Amino acid sequence: MKILEYYNINYLRPSGGPAGYLYNLKKMCDEKKDSEFFFLDNNIFKTKFPYIIERSFHHFFQEDRKEKTGIIRSIKNTIWESQHVGRFFPEKYDLIHFHTTAQLYSQKKALQNYHGIIVLTSHSPKVTFKENIEDFANHEAYISNKELFDNAESFDEFAFQRADYIIFPCPGAEEPYYHSWPKYVKIRDTNKIRYVPTGVLPVNCKLSRNEVRQKYKIPQNAILLSYVGRHNEVKGYDILKTIFEKMENVYVICCGRIEAINPPINNRWIEVGWTSDPYSIVGASDVYLLPNRETYFDIAMLQTLSIGKCSVISNTGGNKEFINTAGVKLFNNIDEAINEIHAFTSLSVDERNALEEKQRSEFKERYTAEIFYNNYKATLHKIYNEHGKNLK
Repeated sequence: MKILEYYNINYLRPSGGPAGYLYNLKKMCDEKKDSEFFFLDNNIFKTKFPYIIERSFHHFFQEDRKEKTGIIRSIKNTIWESQHVGRFFPEKYDLIHFHTTAQLYSQKKALQNYHGIIVLTSHSPKVTFKENIEDFANHEAYISNKELFDNAESFDEFAFQRADYIIFPCPGAEEPYYHSWPKYVKIRDTNKIRYVPTGVLPVNCKLSRNEVRQKYKIPQNAILLSYVGRHNEVKGYDILKTIFEKMENVYVICCGRIEAINPPINNRWIEVGWTSDPYSIVGASDVYLLPNRETYFDIAMLQTLSIGKCSVISNTGGNKEFINTAGVKLFNNIDEAINEIHAFTSLSVDERNALEEKQRSEFKERYTAEIFYNNYKATLHKIYNEHGKNLK
């Protein structure tokens, strides 16, 4: 079987979203010398589209005016490309897996006569067009291009209907789509849905707990909470701020670029910004916080499991997969979050170490890149066998 992962190989990286999901898959394909998987590259598909569509909305605040103009043009090109002949040759592949709804929509024309299998994984913590609108509702880019942003719903609607199969990491990852998109109930086809838990390579802390605390001038005996992710409401960055404001004498250290929500001005709140080593930051903390309002299935949470860090996470979406995980507590409101943080920080060193060891064991049993690779490949082969009669 020839499987195309519709994502440019040059943009894979150990992060969240499609880039991280496929980074771990590619590492396993290389290790196993797997010849069934193919990725986009500049020879297969000579366009920046896979790159632009990933960056377009989420990095908008960091771009200069010239780049913003280019991004809007690229979004418009998504619609244009869907109405013209595609620039890649789908018939070369038995199965094509798209990793955003916009990417699938962009190849609407090219896929008209394609008889292979189309698989979709959306990776978004809510329906993509709604996330984009909410992120930029008060931004001049949205106001001046409102019709364009609003019409992006057609990307999502077409993609979910055109795909033969849709892969989610777990049932909870679908929850944000029910919450954010009334049409999802009607569009969803149970027969298309498959669940394959994501897996990642284990991560290592480059710096010790003491080194991180010395670097950021955090007392060695201080209670330290860590956060990794975008600074917006979907990720619960404002919830993190409220937790901090209601707790005394705790420090918070955050990784990720400042976006729509500004951090509090306080010497116990440290903003690291983007870093290639968030793992050392998490490892130096006492508790990792994942306060998402909506969540898909957070790769950062799996990486935290591999470290073994005790975590307090919101009781929503894909987070619910960890309800029985030792060292992980789910919360429904601010008070519950604070109580769970206190419960972890009140444990003895031996008790904390025991929980962390259990987390590392669960990671090895359920969420490694190799387990993901094996389950994912088996699922695609099962799909191929079920759907084979429709192939050329």
